[in-house]
Amino acid sequence: MGFNFTIPDYKKIRVIIDTDAACEADDPFAIAINPGCGHYHDATAPLILEDTSSEAKEDNPKIRIYTDADSRYILEDFISKLEIFTE
Repeated sequence: MGFNFTIPDYKKIRVIIDTDAACEADDPFAIAINPGCGHYHDATAPLILEDTSSEAKEDNPKIRIYTDADSRYILEDFISKLEIFTE
């Protein structure tokens, strides 16, 4: 299944979720649907080196780093998806 549209570069953004429940209850998908459901800051993506360390590289793309997310919104999103899949 492919999509027949293109997204302009200025609308593309990478998301890093920096919470203690990074992948619990569908966080990345809920945040992609509602980017305003948490607090974040924009930063330049680090360059990841072969030894898994990182260094700053100013021409890397910008990323959005979430420091917290609305857990109620995320859980409601997760539960609604469970309800759809169990119908």
